[in-house]
Amino acid sequence: MSYCGRIAKMEGNMRAHNATMFSLALLVSLVPLIAQDQEDDPLTGFPSSTRMESRQGYPGHADVISHRRVAKDTHAKCIAVQYNPSQVGESAACLLRYDSGEKYQLGFKKSIQFPKDGEIYLECLGNQPTRCVIGLW
Repeated sequence: MSYCGRIAKMEGNMRAHNATMFSLALLVSLVPLIAQDQEDDPLTGFPSSTRMESRQGYPGHADVISHRRVAKDTHAKCIAVQYNPSQVGESAACLLRYDSGEKYQLGFKKSIQFPKDGEIYLECLGNQPTRCVIGLW
């Protein structure tokens, strides 16, 4: 093989190697972004697709009242409650409300099983600002 042929072959091999390395670097950088939405929250154990979060009364931020359609026998657990107590001993809770009006109050780490299909809304009980999260399964 001529000198020019060997140089051309080395250049081809280098291009293939560089393309492989670029592809690997791109894949490694995208994996965390792809997996981010699917990972379990390390504090709650619930992936984001099975959590609902609401917050109210934070200055400079719009209130968020989450809602979702649930099937009968779906379970819900209050997995986080943050609030601003005005008195010692005051507590907060997750409030689940069907669009038809029935309400279920869940203290932290308490759970229920929904008695029927329907649209539910998550509100937070307690002095504002409040934030609450439920996990569904």
